[in-house]
Amino acid sequence: MLRLATHTWGLSMTLLLDRTVPAGIPSVHVLIVAVGKHQNLIGGTGTLFLKQGRMGELTSPPNSAPLLVDSLCKELIASDAQLGSIDVLCSGDQQFLNDDRELVSADPVTLENLRRSAERPYDFGKHTPDDTLVFCFSGHGVSSGDDYLLSTEGFGAHQLDSFSDAVDVGAFIDGMRTCRALNQRFLFDACRTAPVDYLLELRAFRGVPLISGAQHANLGVTRQVFLWAGGPGLPAHRRIGATTSFADALIATLM
Repeated sequence: MLRLATHTWGLSMTLLLDRTVPAGIPSVHVLIVAVGKHQNLIGGTGTLFLKQGRMGELTSPPNSAPLLVDSLCKELIASDAQLGSIDVLCSGDQQFLNDDRELVSADPVTLENLRRSAERPYDFGKHTPDDTLVFCFSGHGVSSGDDYLLSTEGFGAHQLDSFSDAVDVGAFIDGMRTCRALNQRFLFDACRTAPVDYLLELRAFRGVPLISGAQHANLGVTRQVFLWAGGPGLPAHRRIGATTSFADALIATLM
């Protein structure tokens, strides 16, 4: 099981595991993000976002998060990898069991929490090029061509700025190339469809990069691997009150 560790980065975070790995030894750092609450989408308690494209609150991403944490941890331990950290952001009341068999809650998926959480594995991954970073996102996603964005809980809060609380995946991936850790894995459990109202806006408003890129930094050197729940233009499959199909398939491959 995981031990809850405390780490101060200006805001409270849910760093479930934080192990000191000897200098020069490769380590693995995992960030799992599960977004279910959306106050401004269908089913939320806030002002409905007019361009929500029938998107609403989700139950399956938060339900999947504890199983993903447990499965990834067991897989990394079984492979003799040096597990350095596991960080989780998760909507709702889901809890995670730590080493002391205590249930702890995760911090919500606000844009600022996600920004800070993305900075942490980036910083941990600066120790050796052989480090591995794993980013797993489950929630709403929209795309148009090569433009792909992921939502946070605040998505849709601003009627005239649709993507102010969304992550620009392309820019985020580019920014991660500046990290010294060359092994990077990205798991996207989200749709890749685009509501009609978004098609023009996606070209003008790209969302937040989380980590700024550097021109051609580690281009052709960083080993980035991407696993998507659906192809371009296709939806991901969610199930009300259950885990996602993507999470079930991923966990099955790890067992």
